[in-house]
Amino acid sequence: MFNAGPEPVVAIKAGKCTVEPHPDEEKRKAGKFWITPVKDRGEVVLVKKDDINHFQWRQREMPYAVDPAIDHMVFPGDATFEKTSTGRDEDRVYILQFKANDTRRFFFWMQDKDETEDEDLAKKLDAAMNGTTEGEGGTSLGATLRGLQQQAPGAEADAGAAPLSLSNLQDVFSNMNMPAP
Repeated sequence: MFNAGPEPVVAIKAGKCTVEPHPDEEKRKAGKFWITPVKDRGEVVLVKKDDINHFQWRQREMPYAVDPAIDHMVFPGDATFEKTSTGRDEDRVYILQFKANDTRRFFFWMQDKDETEDEDLAKKLDAAMNGTTEGEGGTSLGATLRGLQQQAPGAEADAGAAPLSLSNLQDVFSNMNMPAP
């Protein structure tokens, strides 16, 4: 039987977009791009492989081939997935933007006929990538890890950063499906 890989945590019908420098010199100087949708039927999926999130784009038709250029490990706090402005209100273009590198970004266009779910699906994907789920209370795994990373011994934690504590470490381990220390 055909194995399509790990079951997606989140899947959204979306096509890839090509990105080129804007043909208008003024807009190009202002950092604008020319984004063109690719007509292939596809989906963006978030899958877990060895407890690590992978953001992927794959075809929706057999053999469900994953595009190796869009198969990225994503750790909590690494990236965001949100709607981006193209200058036209009717466009349904979303961006996967990595925070550590402004040039590491990928554009997608929503392919589901019903656009009313776009925002909710994008929020669900972003939350899953960043270690939270919709409606989940408390501190997200990503926020906890960032807080622990930023807090040096004897240093004051940033406002909103998670304080270093046994409880926070237990939260991290439970979110990773590991036994707590």
